[in-house]
This record gives sequence, structure tokens and C-alpha cells, in this order.
Amino acid sequence: CSFNVKSFLLYLFSDFQRLLISGDDNDMDIGSNSSCVKWYQKEIWQLTKLPYYDDLERQANKTIANIKVAINNHFRYIDYHGRRLSKDDHILFVRLLNCSVKKGNTFRDVKIAMHCLNKLLGKRDFLLRGDLEIDWRPLFELYVEVSYKNLEEDGIFLMPDGFRSELQAYISHSRRYFSDNATQQLLDELRPLMCVWDESIVRAWRLLEMFVPMNLPPDRQITHGSGLWLDEAWHWFTTVENNNLVETSILKMFVRLSVECPGSVDWTDKLDVIFTKLIRSFRLGNVVGLCQQFNIEGASGFITYAMGTQCHDKLMCNLRSLFQLVESYLHPSNHGMHTQHLLVFMNKLSLCVLSRVKRERMEKTSSKSRTFVKIPASMRLTQIHLDEFVTQMLPCLKLAMFSKARNEFVAPIVKCCCSISPKIVLPAVLDVVYPALETLTEPHRLLQALQVLVAVAPVLAKDQPDKNGKTFRIHAINLMNSLLPGLDQNDMGKCLTTFQIVGVLVNLIPLVDCSDAVHLRSDLTEDEKELCSATANFDSIIAMFMDKLLSMMMEYGEAAAFTGSHTNINTKTRANMDDHILHRGTISVFKGICRNSSTELYKVAVDRLYNFMCENVFDSKTVSTAIADMVFVAVKMYPSLSFVRFFSLIKKKLQQTICGTSIQI
Repeated sequence: CSFNVKSFLLYLFSDFQRLLISGDDNDMDIGSNSSCVKWYQKEIWQLTKLPYYDDLERQANKTIANIKVAINNHFRYIDYHGRRLSKDDHILFVRLLNCSVKKGNTFRDVKIAMHCLNKLLGKRDFLLRGDLEIDWRPLFELYVEVSYKNLEEDGIFLMPDGFRSELQAYISHSRRYFSDNATQQLLDELRPLMCVWDESIVRAWRLLEMFVPMNLPPDRQITHGSGLWLDEAWHWFTTVENNNLVETSILKMFVRLSVECPGSVDWTDKLDVIFTKLIRSFRLGNVVGLCQQFNIEGASGFITYAMGTQCHDKLMCNLRSLFQLVESYLHPSNHGMHTQHLLVFMNKLSLCVLSRVKRERMEKTSSKSRTFVKIPASMRLTQIHLDEFVTQMLPCLKLAMFSKARNEFVAPIVKCCCSISPKIVLPAVLDVVYPALETLTEPHRLLQALQVLVAVAPVLAKDQPDKNGKTFRIHAINLMNSLLPGLDQNDMGKCLTTFQIVGVLVNLIPLVDCSDAVHLRSDLTEDEKELCSATANFDSIIAMFMDKLLSMMMEYGEAAAFTGSHTNINTKTRANMDDHILHRGTISVFKGICRNSSTELYKVAVDRLYNFMCENVFDSKTVSTAIADMVFVAVKMYPSLSFVRFFSLIKKKLQQTICGTSIQI
């Protein structure tokens, strides 16, 4: 019975679309005996001799039609309803579709099955390792045929688009459910290929990295998991000193082992080699000739999941030495090829640490079982560990803020570090921003400092008190006042960054005058009193921002438009970009002010807009559209206060325009 299901499933995948799309009446004609002869491969001829054969044929046609429709709906079900199915049904669907993923089947049908399986197994914690077992060999044979036989290059067949990516994704999902004996079986299969003088060793370790399951429980790692291959992998990792072709695959295996089964291996005696290879790959100084290529992303993941384990102390010591070594190379005057490698490493490392912190907090607050082994409580990173990590990276980060090469990596690094340890990063960023706002001799530092401030602005506005009750939220209000000169239409890069910062602050900070709370409440801390007193300046801050925005509108509306037919294309493109920045930036700031302010402060902003509309008229499409959108925002937020007022003004101006036009005619 199982053999018939597997064979029949391949046919169903390739035929169900024809049934639904073409609407062929022959396929659905229950009473026709000749229609089924056209497309059925073989019938049981003995059934044709039965007196009720017509009823059997009618029933068979109806059944096959229902099966096709059901399979088609199965592909759409996850898109429409998610994983709204029981665990038993989930397992049955995986087993049914997995029968089609094997060597020899039509690649189009295999791709359809793998696409559906990737959706079923994409969320790994719905099915645990003990709920399902998938045989590794059919997948192994299919991957070898697709990746190493070169049949497509030789013109033997043409694979569907995206087939390899679907196959690799399904392997990464299904290897979590391989049996405990799969590791030993894979080693027996691939060890004969491990010859240092033959490129087959690259194939062997690539296949091991793809297929070996790592999420075994720690008590079975010695007998069925890493204990079978770790020493051998380390031998091949260190045998070739430079440009080791199997190094990347082995490093990925180390990382997967650390991620999927944390704390199962003590890496203390292996850290020096890994850090040496990592430093060599940074290309520090004048590098001549071949230089070792090292997987920086893999090294970042390895370092991240080695933190908190038995080798934590030595790891942090090596990491401190590494940052001290590369600090001088990140100075703006020492930029070069190495700058990109260092910034990429810092970016990957900070992202990995942030991802691990998120995983630990989710596991800590949830009692649900996981497909991967949970990080033990003794291994979890404390705030002390995170502060130590950020403190070591901070000197390099301060220099990288003003890097002349690839400074687009700096803001994400600062954002990750600030999310991990805000009490250390925020003071450092503020120490950079305030001098940059006041400097007159180095204007380029202001733009770089503002780009960093954009990354930490949400954390700054939502900063939580420390053990002494102190926060940095007061600086968010101070910066709103200090950022006003950044709105300069002659420097759209600085103007865009300022719009981003102010837009974040006005949307996260309630714009309400709370200065009276100092006299009405007796339970406020000193920090809260200072914060309440600072809100008294919101009135003047909003007024100055509105005046600045509207003055920019006035200057931009009076400027000549780039509409000439002979205007340079680059000039037109720059003008269109400037229009877009001015329009979107103004609307985002004004919307935040209207949505997040008290009624009194809302009136301050709207009064400025109303007076501007009464006194000015422009032909500029950009300014007219921006003013119209601002009126829409103001009316939408408080229609009872603004609708009649603005409608009357627009009606009056429209009547004047119509009357004036009629008189001229």
C-alpha cells in the first residue's frame, strides 16, 4: 500500500493544476467510460467484467478528483491559515510528502514537495526531535546527484529555478530529525574520500557539514554525536596552515554544534588557533601575496556561543587582546583594505551576541520544549558578561564612528551594542554628539555623529533607570532643541539624518508639559523632577521646529524649479531626491507632533501652519503637496478643532481665486 501511495503521489503533483485550471470535462465526467482511457496508465481489467463497473468507474473518477483538489488546497492551506493543524496531522503530512523527495523522481515534482515541506518544517519548535524521524540517505543521494554529477552542465537535464535553494533549505530543516545512527553512517560513507591530496576531501566535509545532525542531547553527543568526529575534524582544521579548503566547512560544523547543543564541548585548548586564523584574515598592514581566507561570520558565531562556557575567561582574554591589537588600525587616518574586514567582523559579532541574548530570554520565559538543546542556566549571559563584552569593543567603536571607509556598518554595530548594554554605549555616543553639534572647524564630524545618534535614538528615549534611579532621557529633550540647525536644505544628507532623529523622538516622547508635577507630586525622584522641568520647554521647541519647517518650505517654494528641457539629468535627479526628502521628512515630524502632543501644544503647531497658509501661496508642487498633507494630518488628528477652521480658509481662498479669475476674463 505504501508503495502505491508513493508512486501515485508523483502523478498527482504534476496533474492537479491541469484539473483545476483547464476545467477539462473529460476528467470530471463521471459517466464517461472512454475519457479515462485517454489518461490513465493502466486499469485493472478484471473490474471491467463486473456488472456494476460503471458505478466503480464513476466512483474512481470522483475519488481522484477529490484527491487532486485536496492536495492543491494543502499547498495553499499554510499560506491562508498558518499551521492550524494537529501534531499528528503535521507528522503525517511530512511523511507523505517526504516520500517524493528522492533520486529518480521528476525534479519539478520534487521541488513542489520540498517547497511544501519547508513550510511545514520551517518553524522548528512545532515538531521535536523525538516526534519524527527522516531517513538521510534519499536526501543524500539526491543532493550528490544535483551538486556533484554536473548533469545539468552536460545538458542531460534542466532543473527548475530555485531547486538547489529549496533542496538546501529542506536539508537544513530535516537534519534535525535524522536518527541517532545517522552520524556514524555518514562518517562510514564519507571517510574514504578524506585524502589530503585529492579534492574529494572538500566534497566529504561539505557533505558532513550539510547532513550531520547536531541537536542530540548532551548525554548522547559522546556516543552518537560530536564524539565521533570532533577530534578528526580538528586534525584536518589545523593540518593545512594557509588557505585550507575544508576549513570553512569544519568551522561551520563547530558553530552548528555550539548553537544547537550549547556547552557540550570545552573549546579552551582550541581558542588560540581560531583567534590566530581570524587575526590573519583581517589583512592588517601591507599584505603581499596569498592571504588566508577565514569565515568571519562563522568565527563570530563560534565566539558568541563560547561565551559563558568553560572557556569563558580565556575567550574574553583573547577577545580583549584582539580589540587592543586592531584598535589603532581603525583610526580614520589608517583606513585601508583591513577596515572593511574589521567592521564586518564587529558587525557580525554584535549581531550574533544580540541574537543569543534574544534566544536566552525566550527560553527563560517559556517552558515549551525546543528542537535545539536549551542553553543551560549556568551558561546564560548575565548583564555583567554583556557589559564586559561591550566595554572591550567600545574603544574600537569610537574610532570606527569616523571611519573613511564603509562607515555604513558603524550605525548597526552601535545599535546592537546599545541594545545589549545601553548604560555603557549611550554616554559614549553623547560624548561624541554634543561636541560635534558645537564644532565649526570640522562640519563633517556632525553628519557622522548624527548617523550614530539615529541608531541609538529609540533606546535613548526609552532608557530605563539604573540602580541609582538615573536615566539618559533628559538628553532626548535637550537634543531636540540642539538639532534645530541640522535642518538645512543646502545639505540634504544632514537634513535627512536630522529628520530621522527628530521623527523618532517626537513619536516616542509624549509632548506634554509636566512641569507642574514637580509641585503636585511628592514621590518623584530627582531624575523625574529634572525630566518634568525640562518638559516646560516643549512649547518653544515645537514653535521653533514649526517655524524652521515652514521657513524651509518658503525658501524651497521660491527657488527656481528644475523643469527646463536642457537641464542636466543628474541635477534633475538630485532635485527629485531633495523634494522627496523634504516632503517625507516634514510630514513624519509634523505627524509625530500632532499625534503625540497635548491639546495645547497641538494648537501651537497648527496655529503656525494656519498662519503660514494665510500669508503664503506657492506654485511649487512639492511645497503645495507637503502643505496639503500637513493639513490632512492636522484635521485627521483633531477634526473637532481643525476641520472647520481649515475648511473655511480653503473655501475663502478658492472663492477669491475664482472671482479673481472671472474678473480678469
